[in-house]
Amino acid sequence: MNANHPSALDWRALEGFDANTWSVVREEAHWAMQVLAAIGYSHIEPADDDSQSNAGWVDGMQILVGRRIEREPECFASLSPSRMILALHEPGGETLDEFALAGATLDEAYAFMESALGRRYGADPAPLNRPPYEMPRQALATGKQFVSADASGQEELARWFHNANLAMRDLRARTDGATGPRVWPHHFDMGMLISLDPDHDAESGRSIGIGMTPGDASLPAPYWYVNPWPAPKVELPAARIGQWHREGWTGLVLDAKTLLEAGDAQEELCRSFLDESVAMCRGLLGA
Repeated sequence: MNANHPSALDWRALEGFDANTWSVVREEAHWAMQVLAAIGYSHIEPADDDSQSNAGWVDGMQILVGRRIEREPECFASLSPSRMILALHEPGGETLDEFALAGATLDEAYAFMESALGRRYGADPAPLNRPPYEMPRQALATGKQFVSADASGQEELARWFHNANLAMRDLRARTDGATGPRVWPHHFDMGMLISLDPDHDAESGRSIGIGMTPGDASLPAPYWYVNPWPAPKVELPAARIGQWHREGWTGLVLDAKTLLEAGDAQEELCRSFLDESVAMCRGLLGA
C-alpha cells in the first residue's frame, strides 16, 4: 500500500506535534466530544458503566462516533478531530447536517446539535443533558470560541486515535476476556479492558486496562498505558519497553517521545509494548 494513501487497516506514521499548541488541540477536541456524550445522557438508556456516553472510531471516515439513537428514524453523531466538525448522520453514515467548530462557542455547538436532532425528529429543539462529571478547567467552558488553528496538530490527533483503534482491535481479537476499544469522554482516552476474573465485578476482579490518551494533567503529551488492577503491592520489575508510572495510578507507559523516535518501527514498538506489558501485568496479578 502506498504510504501516502494508507488503507483503513494501515498504521499511520506519527509525525510529531508542536508542544506549544498541542494542549489547545487536544483540549478543544475533548470539549467538543462532550456534545456526543450529551446525546448519550439525553437519548440513550443509561448503562451501569456509563458506556452510553462513550464513542467509537470509524477508520474509513476518521471520525469519533457516538452511540446510535435507537428510535425511528435512527441516527448518530460524530466529531472529526482533524477537521473539528460535528455532524449528525443517517444510520448508513450519510451526513444529515454538520457544523464547523472554528470560531464557535461550546454553547453554539450544543445548540447546533439540539436543532439538528429537532429537525430529525420533527420537534422543537430540546436541551441536551450535559455530562455530569467535572472537566479540566478551560476557557471554552465560559464562552471562549474554538480556535482550531493548528491543522497539522489536529491531523496528528486523528492519527493517534486511528493507530490506537487499530492496535487495540488486533489485541482484542487474540485475547480472551477483552473488550473492544472505546473513547471515554471524561478523560478523552481510548481504552479497553482485559477481565481476568469475569465472574467478579470491576472492583473485586483482577483486570488489565489498556489505552491511549492524547495527554492529560499528569502527562501533557500523548502516551499509551497498560494498568494492572488491583495495583500490585510487590516490587515492580523493569520493563524492556516503556516505564512504570506510579503517581496517582500504577501502570506501564510508552510516551510520545519514545514512539516518535522509533521512526519506521513505530507500529512494531507499540505492538511489542502492548504484548510485553500485558504479559508482565498477568504475571504480577498471578494470571
